[in-house]
Amino acid sequence: MAVDRGPTVRLLLACILLAGAALRVWYAVYGLDENRFWDERYNFENVESILETGSLRPAKVYYPSPLQSWPQAGLLAASDALHRSTGNELLAIRDESGFTPAAYLICRLLSVGYGIASLWVLFLVARPIFGSEVALVATLALTFLPWHIHASGKFKPDALVVLTVLLALHWSVSAVRAGTVKSYALAGFGIALALSGKVTGGVIAVSLVVGTLLRGSVAWSRRLKLIAVTGLVSLAAFLAMNPYGRWYLDFVSGLQRDYEMRAGWLEGSGPIPVQAVRYLLSGYVHGPVIGLVALIGAVALAVRLVTKRGEELDRAYWSMLLVFPIAFTAAYTVATPYFKGNNFLPVLPITCIFVAWAGWRLWRWGSTRLERLGGASLGVGLVALALVFLAQPGLVYVYRSLVPTAIDLARQAVVDERRAPAGRFYYLEVGDEREPLWEGQDELTRRYPGFRAAPLGEIGVERLDLADGEIFPAERLQGEEGELYRRLMARADEADRRRIEPRLFVARGPAAVALTHRWSPGPAVELEYRGRCRPGRNCFRFALPDGLSPGVLASLQVTLPTAAVDPRQTELGVSVGGVDLDTVRVGIRGPERSFLTERFRLPSGQIEVRLTDLEPRLLRRRVGLALRTWLENGS
Repeated sequence: MAVDRGPTVRLLLACILLAGAALRVWYAVYGLDENRFWDERYNFENVESILETGSLRPAKVYYPSPLQSWPQAGLLAASDALHRSTGNELLAIRDESGFTPAAYLICRLLSVGYGIASLWVLFLVARPIFGSEVALVATLALTFLPWHIHASGKFKPDALVVLTVLLALHWSVSAVRAGTVKSYALAGFGIALALSGKVTGGVIAVSLVVGTLLRGSVAWSRRLKLIAVTGLVSLAAFLAMNPYGRWYLDFVSGLQRDYEMRAGWLEGSGPIPVQAVRYLLSGYVHGPVIGLVALIGAVALAVRLVTKRGEELDRAYWSMLLVFPIAFTAAYTVATPYFKGNNFLPVLPITCIFVAWAGWRLWRWGSTRLERLGGASLGVGLVALALVFLAQPGLVYVYRSLVPTAIDLARQAVVDERRAPAGRFYYLEVGDEREPLWEGQDELTRRYPGFRAAPLGEIGVERLDLADGEIFPAERLQGEEGELYRRLMARADEADRRRIEPRLFVARGPAAVALTHRWSPGPAVELEYRGRCRPGRNCFRFALPDGLSPGVLASLQVTLPTAAVDPRQTELGVSVGGVDLDTVRVGIRGPERSFLTERFRLPSGQIEVRLTDLEPRLLRRRVGLALRTWLENGS
């Protein structure tokens, strides 16, 4: 076991924690409203209920444990009291539209606090087992883990459950070492905290039981007594912290039904353990290289546990670390067939310890050989390279999540207030966009609908001429294949062309070109239903409005009941007079979804519209079609 190097270790740990705090605060302060994270609304409903009623009884079955919402409610109440006493509007937590950005900031910063505290507690867990060096590297790995950064920047229980699981593990390690009733009672309290943070956190109790049973120097009767004390304290503390425990059971039951339904959508994804390994190796977690090191570290530690004799206490510690991921995966597999990445967050601090231990063992093995070769400076360089390699995933994740691409900014540029009435239709060709995408994309799509993503070369010049504009990477202008794009540029007036270059912290590449066309809309007219094209098919006839002649440019907006459309569907199959039209989803309002077609020329006589890509058969009275005519400016 390595010996602490006092001030040096504390300084390095402080630097890691500060870096982690800066990254998580940056991630949390973006998009301080309800549009960024959908699931935050459930916690806010519970917080609002606490503020209005003073009761911990949850308003929503989702996230019903008071531990998940009362700390935030307390902070918001304090901010509201300060606002009333000082009149400072920055402290106001509610306005006419709901919770203010200050309220979102306060709640997210508490999650940031949970995240930073979990980094510190991870160091406390790893240090007595493997020493300060391994503990520092494990903390560094978790600090820059994308999934942990994400969980620490939003108002959900995920960061809380990671912290409470680590606290329970830390107190369990201390209990196994001390062997006193007091230490086991504290560990029991920690297990109750983990279970209250999220039901999956209770699995950490398995580590304490296994570690206790492996203490062969302690009499069996005392070991069983200590486990019983832990169980009683855990049960009493959980019941005290969850006075409305029935809601918690309803939440778990409802969640299981929801997960079973989702699993049906994703048939063929593989068993949960296989998906867990894929998750570990994904770019949002460790990535393939570091993830492989984590797996190697776990296997190597298991082999060492089985084949080598060691101190009884060390063997208990190793077993506690190894058994938790196995027990967690097994319990999850029994509970549900649906894999969800955020539910496996409590396992990731343990895999970070495996990464650190394997990396440190490899470094010690290689450093002796480097020293014999006179390569001390090379060894320092390799350590620095390893640190950068561990830090890179989190830095890249936050930057890509918060900084829009030039394509995203181009989308905003073409739909300013002068050119964004209802019914606009743009063609969008994206470049090599790597995960993660910019987090503002969902809000951008809601605010600025009407974008059809497709390679412009596949659309055809005639159809592009009828659109409101095109957006494409500037690199498409180069080479022989750039003839179409150069023609589009030449066709547009200078005022209708815009090129957006990447800039640090403003836009990331590649550069994008936005072109707009000048079309003037006429009024929207609801079409009069005249019957079906053929019985039993989603084909309808509508009368051509009076005063409109064949050949006039028009577009259709199709409104359907939500039940008729896949909730993830962003396009709809629409043909008019036998001609297939491109479409894009432009609205979600209550029980309805709306889709917009590209422009087309009106046929003679009646309009025959056929709809595809729908779930059930549609009733005529539940389909709405509105037609809008268009004139090019100056026509």
